[in-house]
Amino acid sequence: AVLADGSLATLWLKRFITTDKAGHEKGEAHREELYMTLAAPGADLFGRTVKVADFVADRPYSGTFFSLAKDPTDGPNRDRLYAAWTDTHTPRSRILVSFSSDRGTTWSEPRAVNRVASASAPAFIDDYMPTVAVNRSGVVGVSWRRRLRKEDEADVFFTASTDGGTSWPSGVRVSSVHGEVADGIAAAHLRPEDRSEEHT
Repeated sequence: AVLADGSLATLWLKRFITTDKAGHEKGEAHREELYMTLAAPGADLFGRTVKVADFVADRPYSGTFFSLAKDPTDGPNRDRLYAAWTDTHTPRSRILVSFSSDRGTTWSEPRAVNRVASASAPAFIDDYMPTVAVNRSGVVGVSWRRRLRKEDEADVFFTASTDGGTSWPSGVRVSSVHGEVADGIAAAHLRPEDRSEEHT
């Protein structure tokens, strides 16, 4: 995200490796850390780095996807940064959002914007792949994918905050057709008429 003065804010992930008693690598740990680094306008190197959150990613793809956006308006939330990511620490994954009003120096307490399934819900229910964006009116939108069926099909859900990320209404499904998930990436099922050459 590029701030009003030209500074570049970048979100990145720190992963951890587990080892056995002999010190041999066993694979990635479920614990991860999310950071934001700021580069001044025209700088050759990135500068200040701040931890945004600690989180757990113990499901495939859940820790891979995160998103950063800034408020582009001239209003009271100008340059406010918003970060979104997936956390699987609870029995079911949460889509979390945090914001910073001081160029990433401090971050608000993360808030879940999705409806978290109960521990007794089927294990295949999963929310993942969040994306956050802010429009020219300062409305903050977050979309994510929800896997609801054993066939690994996913729907797209969306919610929006009109008060700078302080409150979030319940998310709604915005995809009109189910998406097919392949290697964690969802793609819409096309109807036969959508596959004609005139639509390519």
